[in-house]
Amino acid sequence: MAVQYRVLLLSLPLLQIVCLDLGFPANEYEYSVKRDSLREKEKQFAGESLAMSEDEQIADRYLQLLKRQEFKATRKTGFPPSRPLEETLDTIVHSDVYRVLKMLPKGGLLHSHENHQLSRSILVDIVWNCSDFQHLYILPENHPTDPWTLDFFISPPPGEGWEKVKGHPNYTKEVILQRQTLLGVLTERARRYPSDAAERWRQMDPLWRRSASQLIANVVVKRLYLAAMWREVLTDGVQYIETRKNLGPGTHQLYSLDTHRKYEPTYGKHYLDPSGELDINMTQLLLREFQKRRPDFIGFRRITYGHHQESVSQMKAKMHLSSCTTRRRAAETNWPDDLMTSFEPEVDISTTQDNSLDAVLLGVSRVGHGLGFIKRPYLLKLLKQRRVAIETCPTSNHLLGYIPDLRNHPAVHYIRSGIPVVLASDDPGSFGYDHVTVDWYQAFMAWGLRLADLKLLALNSLRHSGMSASKYVLPSI
Repeated sequence: MAVQYRVLLLSLPLLQIVCLDLGFPANEYEYSVKRDSLREKEKQFAGESLAMSEDEQIADRYLQLLKRQEFKATRKTGFPPSRPLEETLDTIVHSDVYRVLKMLPKGGLLHSHENHQLSRSILVDIVWNCSDFQHLYILPENHPTDPWTLDFFISPPPGEGWEKVKGHPNYTKEVILQRQTLLGVLTERARRYPSDAAERWRQMDPLWRRSASQLIANVVVKRLYLAAMWREVLTDGVQYIETRKNLGPGTHQLYSLDTHRKYEPTYGKHYLDPSGELDINMTQLLLREFQKRRPDFIGFRRITYGHHQESVSQMKAKMHLSSCTTRRRAAETNWPDDLMTSFEPEVDISTTQDNSLDAVLLGVSRVGHGLGFIKRPYLLKLLKQRRVAIETCPTSNHLLGYIPDLRNHPAVHYIRSGIPVVLASDDPGSFGYDHVTVDWYQAFMAWGLRLADLKLLALNSLRHSGMSASKYVLPSI
């Protein structure tokens, strides 16, 4: 022990000399100054820094206090962003951090799929209370391909096993609702392996068909669904929303139920809108009516999109370059760059790498998810130079197994690198967590964000929206 002590003493002068040669500060004050300078340079590297008012600084300190308290309270049970959402959602939505963040103005929601945005609980309530409920049918649990699928018919297709919901003791709202969200149907294997994206997608894929498009295409349900969706995002502090939805041939067209015999071949469905034009006109009318009641709701934009199996190049070739703005979901996954975007090579000729390159070459204004860009530093540099925003959906990426621990989500790197980022929800209704405030909670807690960062995310969602600049006023940065 004495020998070790003498060696340590002999080493100290050498350590001091090395520190001085490397430019280490001579005293604590100088070290503090250099540390502040380094912090300031890091902010400058990010490119944007928002000044906060005195009230905002007080709110920021309060949020940081709540964050520390939340961290201490969950140390033994598990820090929520690092744990599977199915284990932590209840903790999140009942936390003080969530309560405050829910009141925070969030600007716009720019990445959402229309038929999967609204809570399935609210959708089921709409269906149960609508005039067509008596014509609601369901495929039973033992159906070989599509169990728990809901649809409206005057008379259902024979031989497929459809059962009437109204009055059936096995099909209460609670029983049906549990089978309509990813959080409700996750198997024990999926829970045991939260990073197994393939398993989680196997659970998710049937849910796209179970209760969304065919129910919402009913014109009675559609009207109620849109108003409820806009009302719910307002409760989350969102005043503008852009949703994705396919229109036209090959999609779920608007229909009404009609007992006339000429609609027997379509089981009582009177299809009203083969082109999608009626859907658009009806939505515009409903929006104007909603905004009269809620003038704080700035607007709604619907984005139709091409199939993920097409490259951006193929899609652009079908469009008139002078008459469209391309907003493309590129680099969406963390699959290896040389793999295709699905496992059907006979129909899918587009790779993740191709879409990343095409998105940059064709001048997109936003990209969705953008997980793959973390592996493409040169493309990231171009996104920053061109001010292309990345629509990040942390809870979606988390639930589907791509980012099991949200502290490691690449979006925090994008934010600190000065790349425009907006927070979005993707499919919260069908996932089962319902509210975009959950995404804001995860980002705030996991990425070391402060109120100024949250403010910038909200401003980004307006600056990079499809909304006319005359609709909003941004503070100078």
